[in-house]
Amino acid sequence: MEPQYLKIYKKLRTRIVEGDYRYGDRLPSKRVLAEEHRVSVITAQHAYELLCEEGYVQARQRSGFFVSYSEASISRYLVRTAA
Repeated sequence: MEPQYLKIYKKLRTRIVEGDYRYGDRLPSKRVLAEEHRVSVITAQHAYELLCEEGYVQARQRSGFFVSYSEASISRYLVRTAA
């Protein structure tokens, strides 16, 4: 069975890539995300950490999580890592 944080991560990643959340949009707080998915705040935090590590979102202290993904930013990343 897939861990809950991975399910949340995949759902958010898909919504970001498909444009439901656009560059600069603020994502739901950890508490709201946890309530929506009926998981702990720690589980929601873990999902956000994965999104941050992969460059889809950016954490801003005391402000929340914001989408940092754009097709252009991912293209630049792929070019740098391929070199």
